Amino acid sequence: MRGIRNWLFPPDNRGVAGLVFFSWRGAIVAILAGLAASFLLAGYWYPYWRMADMDLMMAYQGVLVNSGHAQDFFDHPGHLSIILTSAWFDLFYRLGWIDALTLSQIPPAADAVAFDRVWTQAVRAGRVLSLALAMAFVVVFAVLLRRLIRDWQIAALATFCLAFSGGLMMNARTLRTDMIAAGLVTVGFLMLLIAARSPQSNLRPLWVGCAALLCTLGIVNKVQALFLVSAVLPVLPFFGMTAVPPTFWRSKKAILALVALAAVAALLAIPEGRLIALGLSASASMPPPFGVHGLYQALIVALVVIAMATFAWVWRVPMAETAAAMLAVAAGIALGLLSLDLLYHPRNVAIVVNPLEHMFGWAGNSDPELRESGTILSTQLLRALGAGVLEVMARRTFVLHTSGRPTIVLEWLAIAGMVLAWRRGHHRLVWQALALMAVVWAVDVVGTLRGLKLEYFIYTDPLVVIAAAWLLVHLSDLKTHRWAYAVGIAVFAVHLMLGQAGPVKHVFRQAGPEGECNWLPHYAKRIERFSFCPPRT
Repeated sequence: MRGIRNWLFPPDNRGVAGLVFFSWRGAIVAILAGLAASFLLAGYWYPYWRMADMDLMMAYQGVLVNSGHAQDFFDHPGHLSIILTSAWFDLFYRLGWIDALTLSQIPPAADAVAFDRVWTQAVRAGRVLSLALAMAFVVVFAVLLRRLIRDWQIAALATFCLAFSGGLMMNARTLRTDMIAAGLVTVGFLMLLIAARSPQSNLRPLWVGCAALLCTLGIVNKVQALFLVSAVLPVLPFFGMTAVPPTFWRSKKAILALVALAAVAALLAIPEGRLIALGLSASASMPPPFGVHGLYQALIVALVVIAMATFAWVWRVPMAETAAAMLAVAAGIALGLLSLDLLYHPRNVAIVVNPLEHMFGWAGNSDPELRESGTILSTQLLRALGAGVLEVMARRTFVLHTSGRPTIVLEWLAIAGMVLAWRRGHHRLVWQALALMAVVWAVDVVGTLRGLKLEYFIYTDPLVVIAAAWLLVHLSDLKTHRWAYAVGIAVFAVHLMLGQAGPVKHVFRQAGPEGECNWLPHYAKRIERFSFCPPRT
């Protein structure tokens, strides 16, 4: 019994430590249990049409693929989400938990009871998948953040803040492509931070290569993640460390490692080049930025190379290790792009290779004036981004623009921590936290082009949490400050209330599903109609 008690309840309960009621494992279990309870109380039991965008979109794609048809949803393009959803439905069907796996097994809409039962089963199965993905993201985030900051109590508190943030709360109960995209990129970024803080490790190039793979997979699933990936690259040099480099990368063994990595990268580059050439040759609805096909894609590659070269120069990374890291990144990106072959469709390739043209089209749907400009780089885009800056600033006040985003409180605390750190002379700490927050604000500004919905915050909420945890762990005296416990309780209370606001709001929505009939025929072409929609004309 004493062992179990020590596993659940740590002996130290002073200051910030008093906010952690369990040990490390116990805290993670409690967070996951709370996440599951929130999901069951508000989410799982929603009517199947309540979050039709994107629940019905993804559920239909899962059934469509299992029927032997090709994917016909390309908005994000959602490639990995569709693969995973179809496999998940197949598992549930084999276990007898859903009655229909293919289109032919779905009852006609005229039999509304049977039709609604089948779609309810499918959507709820998909929601369980979203919860499982959210839990996996939370656990991996917790493990990597603890490795980065080396303080399990602060890591546990930060994990709580992520798990009950507004963005994750919404994505944990809907079949959105954002969960996979944001989760993969965040995990990849944490791996890069750990690599930046581990100069003594011989395996740094492999860490960097794995991170490149995860970030590429995130972009493959939702190309909007490209903005986050591009924004975090300049942050990494702020987190480097000076240390005696490992002797491996200065020995003859390094040559063998470089040859092996070069061989892998070259082998992967051949099929990757075929995909890129296919994507660049695809016709687009508008000319590319600067009017040159492939130019901005080359600039993205240049950004990666410059970021890595800058890091190596600032922190005196051995040339062999730098070359190995670049080869590992090339291999990781190639492997991530080759995932498009898992459920191949040329439109997926075209979208992933030409992401700006695709995203501009969707931004134009939200802003007709932007669409009418006819070009990606225009004065209207600058005006829209300027308005986005003002909107993001107003949201941070919470008074000028209310928000259901609980991490705004963490942002306030992070800003206060940066001011305190600067006054104490910890200038580098301030630049590190400010770099993370600058990414948050920049990505949110771009997100305003699509309305900056609550679901989009899953891309930037993790960075806010990392910045707050980073400041707290380095301002160690705040952990035992006499106000630490009271402020922590207040922050957690506000965090919980705001985080649940979005899911609970949908429980009490009065609107019916009839409004979904305007777009459902386009996204579910092989369904005659849904039971709540009139017959097609």
